[in-house]
Amino acid sequence: MNNNFYITYADLPLSDAPRAWVEVDAAAIRHNYRRVSEEIAKKRPECSIIAVIKGDAYGHGITECTRIFLSEGCRAFALASVEEALCTKRVCDRLGVKADILILGATEPALIGEVGRQDLIQTIPSFDYAKKLSHAALAAGVTVRAHIKLDTGMNRLGFPTFSEEQKDVTAAKVAQIAGMPGIFIDGVFSHFASADEVDEHFKKRTSLQSIRFFDTLDRIRLSGVDPRVVHLCNSPGAFTRPSKDLADAARIGISLFGFGPAPDVDLGLRPTFKLCAKIARVSRLTKGEELGYGGAYKVENEINAATVGIGYADGVFRHAAGHCVSIYAPDGAFRGMGRIIGRVCMDMCMLDLGSIDAAEGDTVVFYGDDRVSCLDFALHCNTIVHECLSLVSGRVPRIVVNDE
Repeated sequence: MNNNFYITYADLPLSDAPRAWVEVDAAAIRHNYRRVSEEIAKKRPECSIIAVIKGDAYGHGITECTRIFLSEGCRAFALASVEEALCTKRVCDRLGVKADILILGATEPALIGEVGRQDLIQTIPSFDYAKKLSHAALAAGVTVRAHIKLDTGMNRLGFPTFSEEQKDVTAAKVAQIAGMPGIFIDGVFSHFASADEVDEHFKKRTSLQSIRFFDTLDRIRLSGVDPRVVHLCNSPGAFTRPSKDLADAARIGISLFGFGPAPDVDLGLRPTFKLCAKIARVSRLTKGEELGYGGAYKVENEINAATVGIGYADGVFRHAAGHCVSIYAPDGAFRGMGRIIGRVCMDMCMLDLGSIDAAEGDTVVFYGDDRVSCLDFALHCNTIVHECLSLVSGRVPRIVVNDE
């Protein structure tokens, strides 16, 4: 393997006055964690939280979010890759706290030694992968804690459980894996595909996933394997499914960052992520002028326009025209609402200021204040908040505010 890798923006100098930035609200993250914990405890007191902080903690930053959740008593995390997991492990080690850190994806055999040495938990999604993991663990002289992934209907990763025969075969294979050198089966889990959907079809599919999961889990236990931790629910499942489905732990991700788990569930969560940028220029455009690439916006009546130092390379999608934004003076006074016009550029975008008396140096909030939410932006761009948050570029500095 060629190890000449590098991470983009890793050595980018941090400016004291960035053109664009994100405010990460630590107090809001703490509030959300506490609210989620309270509600889960009401349903199933023995259920703990696995904080899902993959995707750089949904764009908030793994390092800072690990620190915040550890201080709130969280002792289990789920991440997408070994690289992300090691970020969380470093924070735990620095603070002298032991936590379970689960890698949700398949890790290359060449890195299994590090997984074992760092006491990370590796997902096993197939029997063939288990054999490779065992071989790699033996070669590295480590024993790897593992969670078995069951595919109950997501059809993405995991051992199949769609028929009685498949359930029996899966249980038998898990028993075989438990006997493989270098592997210790610590947990079993699955993932709901549609727990946030209100349509009856999807509710039935989610119930079917639960049945498949616990049926297979019973057979795994009968085979002689008794996992320490069982987890099935994601954020939607934790608050829409019966208490049994909460099992030993629930994997909570997006709800920790302020977004309700399902349309009909209100937990009183707070926004945690505010995307901001500075106005670089204000100009007057006359009727008939064309603005931006391709002249996509044609001025019908004279307007005051602003150019803002943020673009699609930062996380404001190219097709965001029409989205409304909040504008604030340097002293924090609210000036009014603007609207994105024309095609968003790589590093800049333009606004129609309407009747606002805005000026260079004013702050534009694209989402995250009490006037415009990330959900507003996501719906306007025909996507989901998960994508909006996680696609804000690494070159946009994160500033932690309201930290205790």
